[in-house]
Amino acid sequence: MSKTVADRVIAVIALVRKVPPEDVTPDTTFEQLSIDSLGIIDLLFELEEEFDIEIPDDEALRMENIGEVISSLEEFLANKEQEAAG
Repeated sequence: MSKTVADRVIAVIALVRKVPPEDVTPDTTFEQLSIDSLGIIDLLFELEEEFDIEIPDDEALRMENIGEVISSLEEFLANKEQEAAG
């Protein structure tokens, strides 16, 4: 079974923050995970590598919780697929 975008995002965040995946939900904020703005950038580098995409810095700085990260990544991935399809 393939993992969903949400599953992959949560797995990366759990690994980077060294917390159990069940402690990370779409409603979890960066503040709850003790992630500051520099930590967000580091986390986004990990997610860019995981998904083989580039997340614009201005978009990254607007994200406040894990659900917003998941939604943005789903949108980026859909756009990437559309571009690849021509």
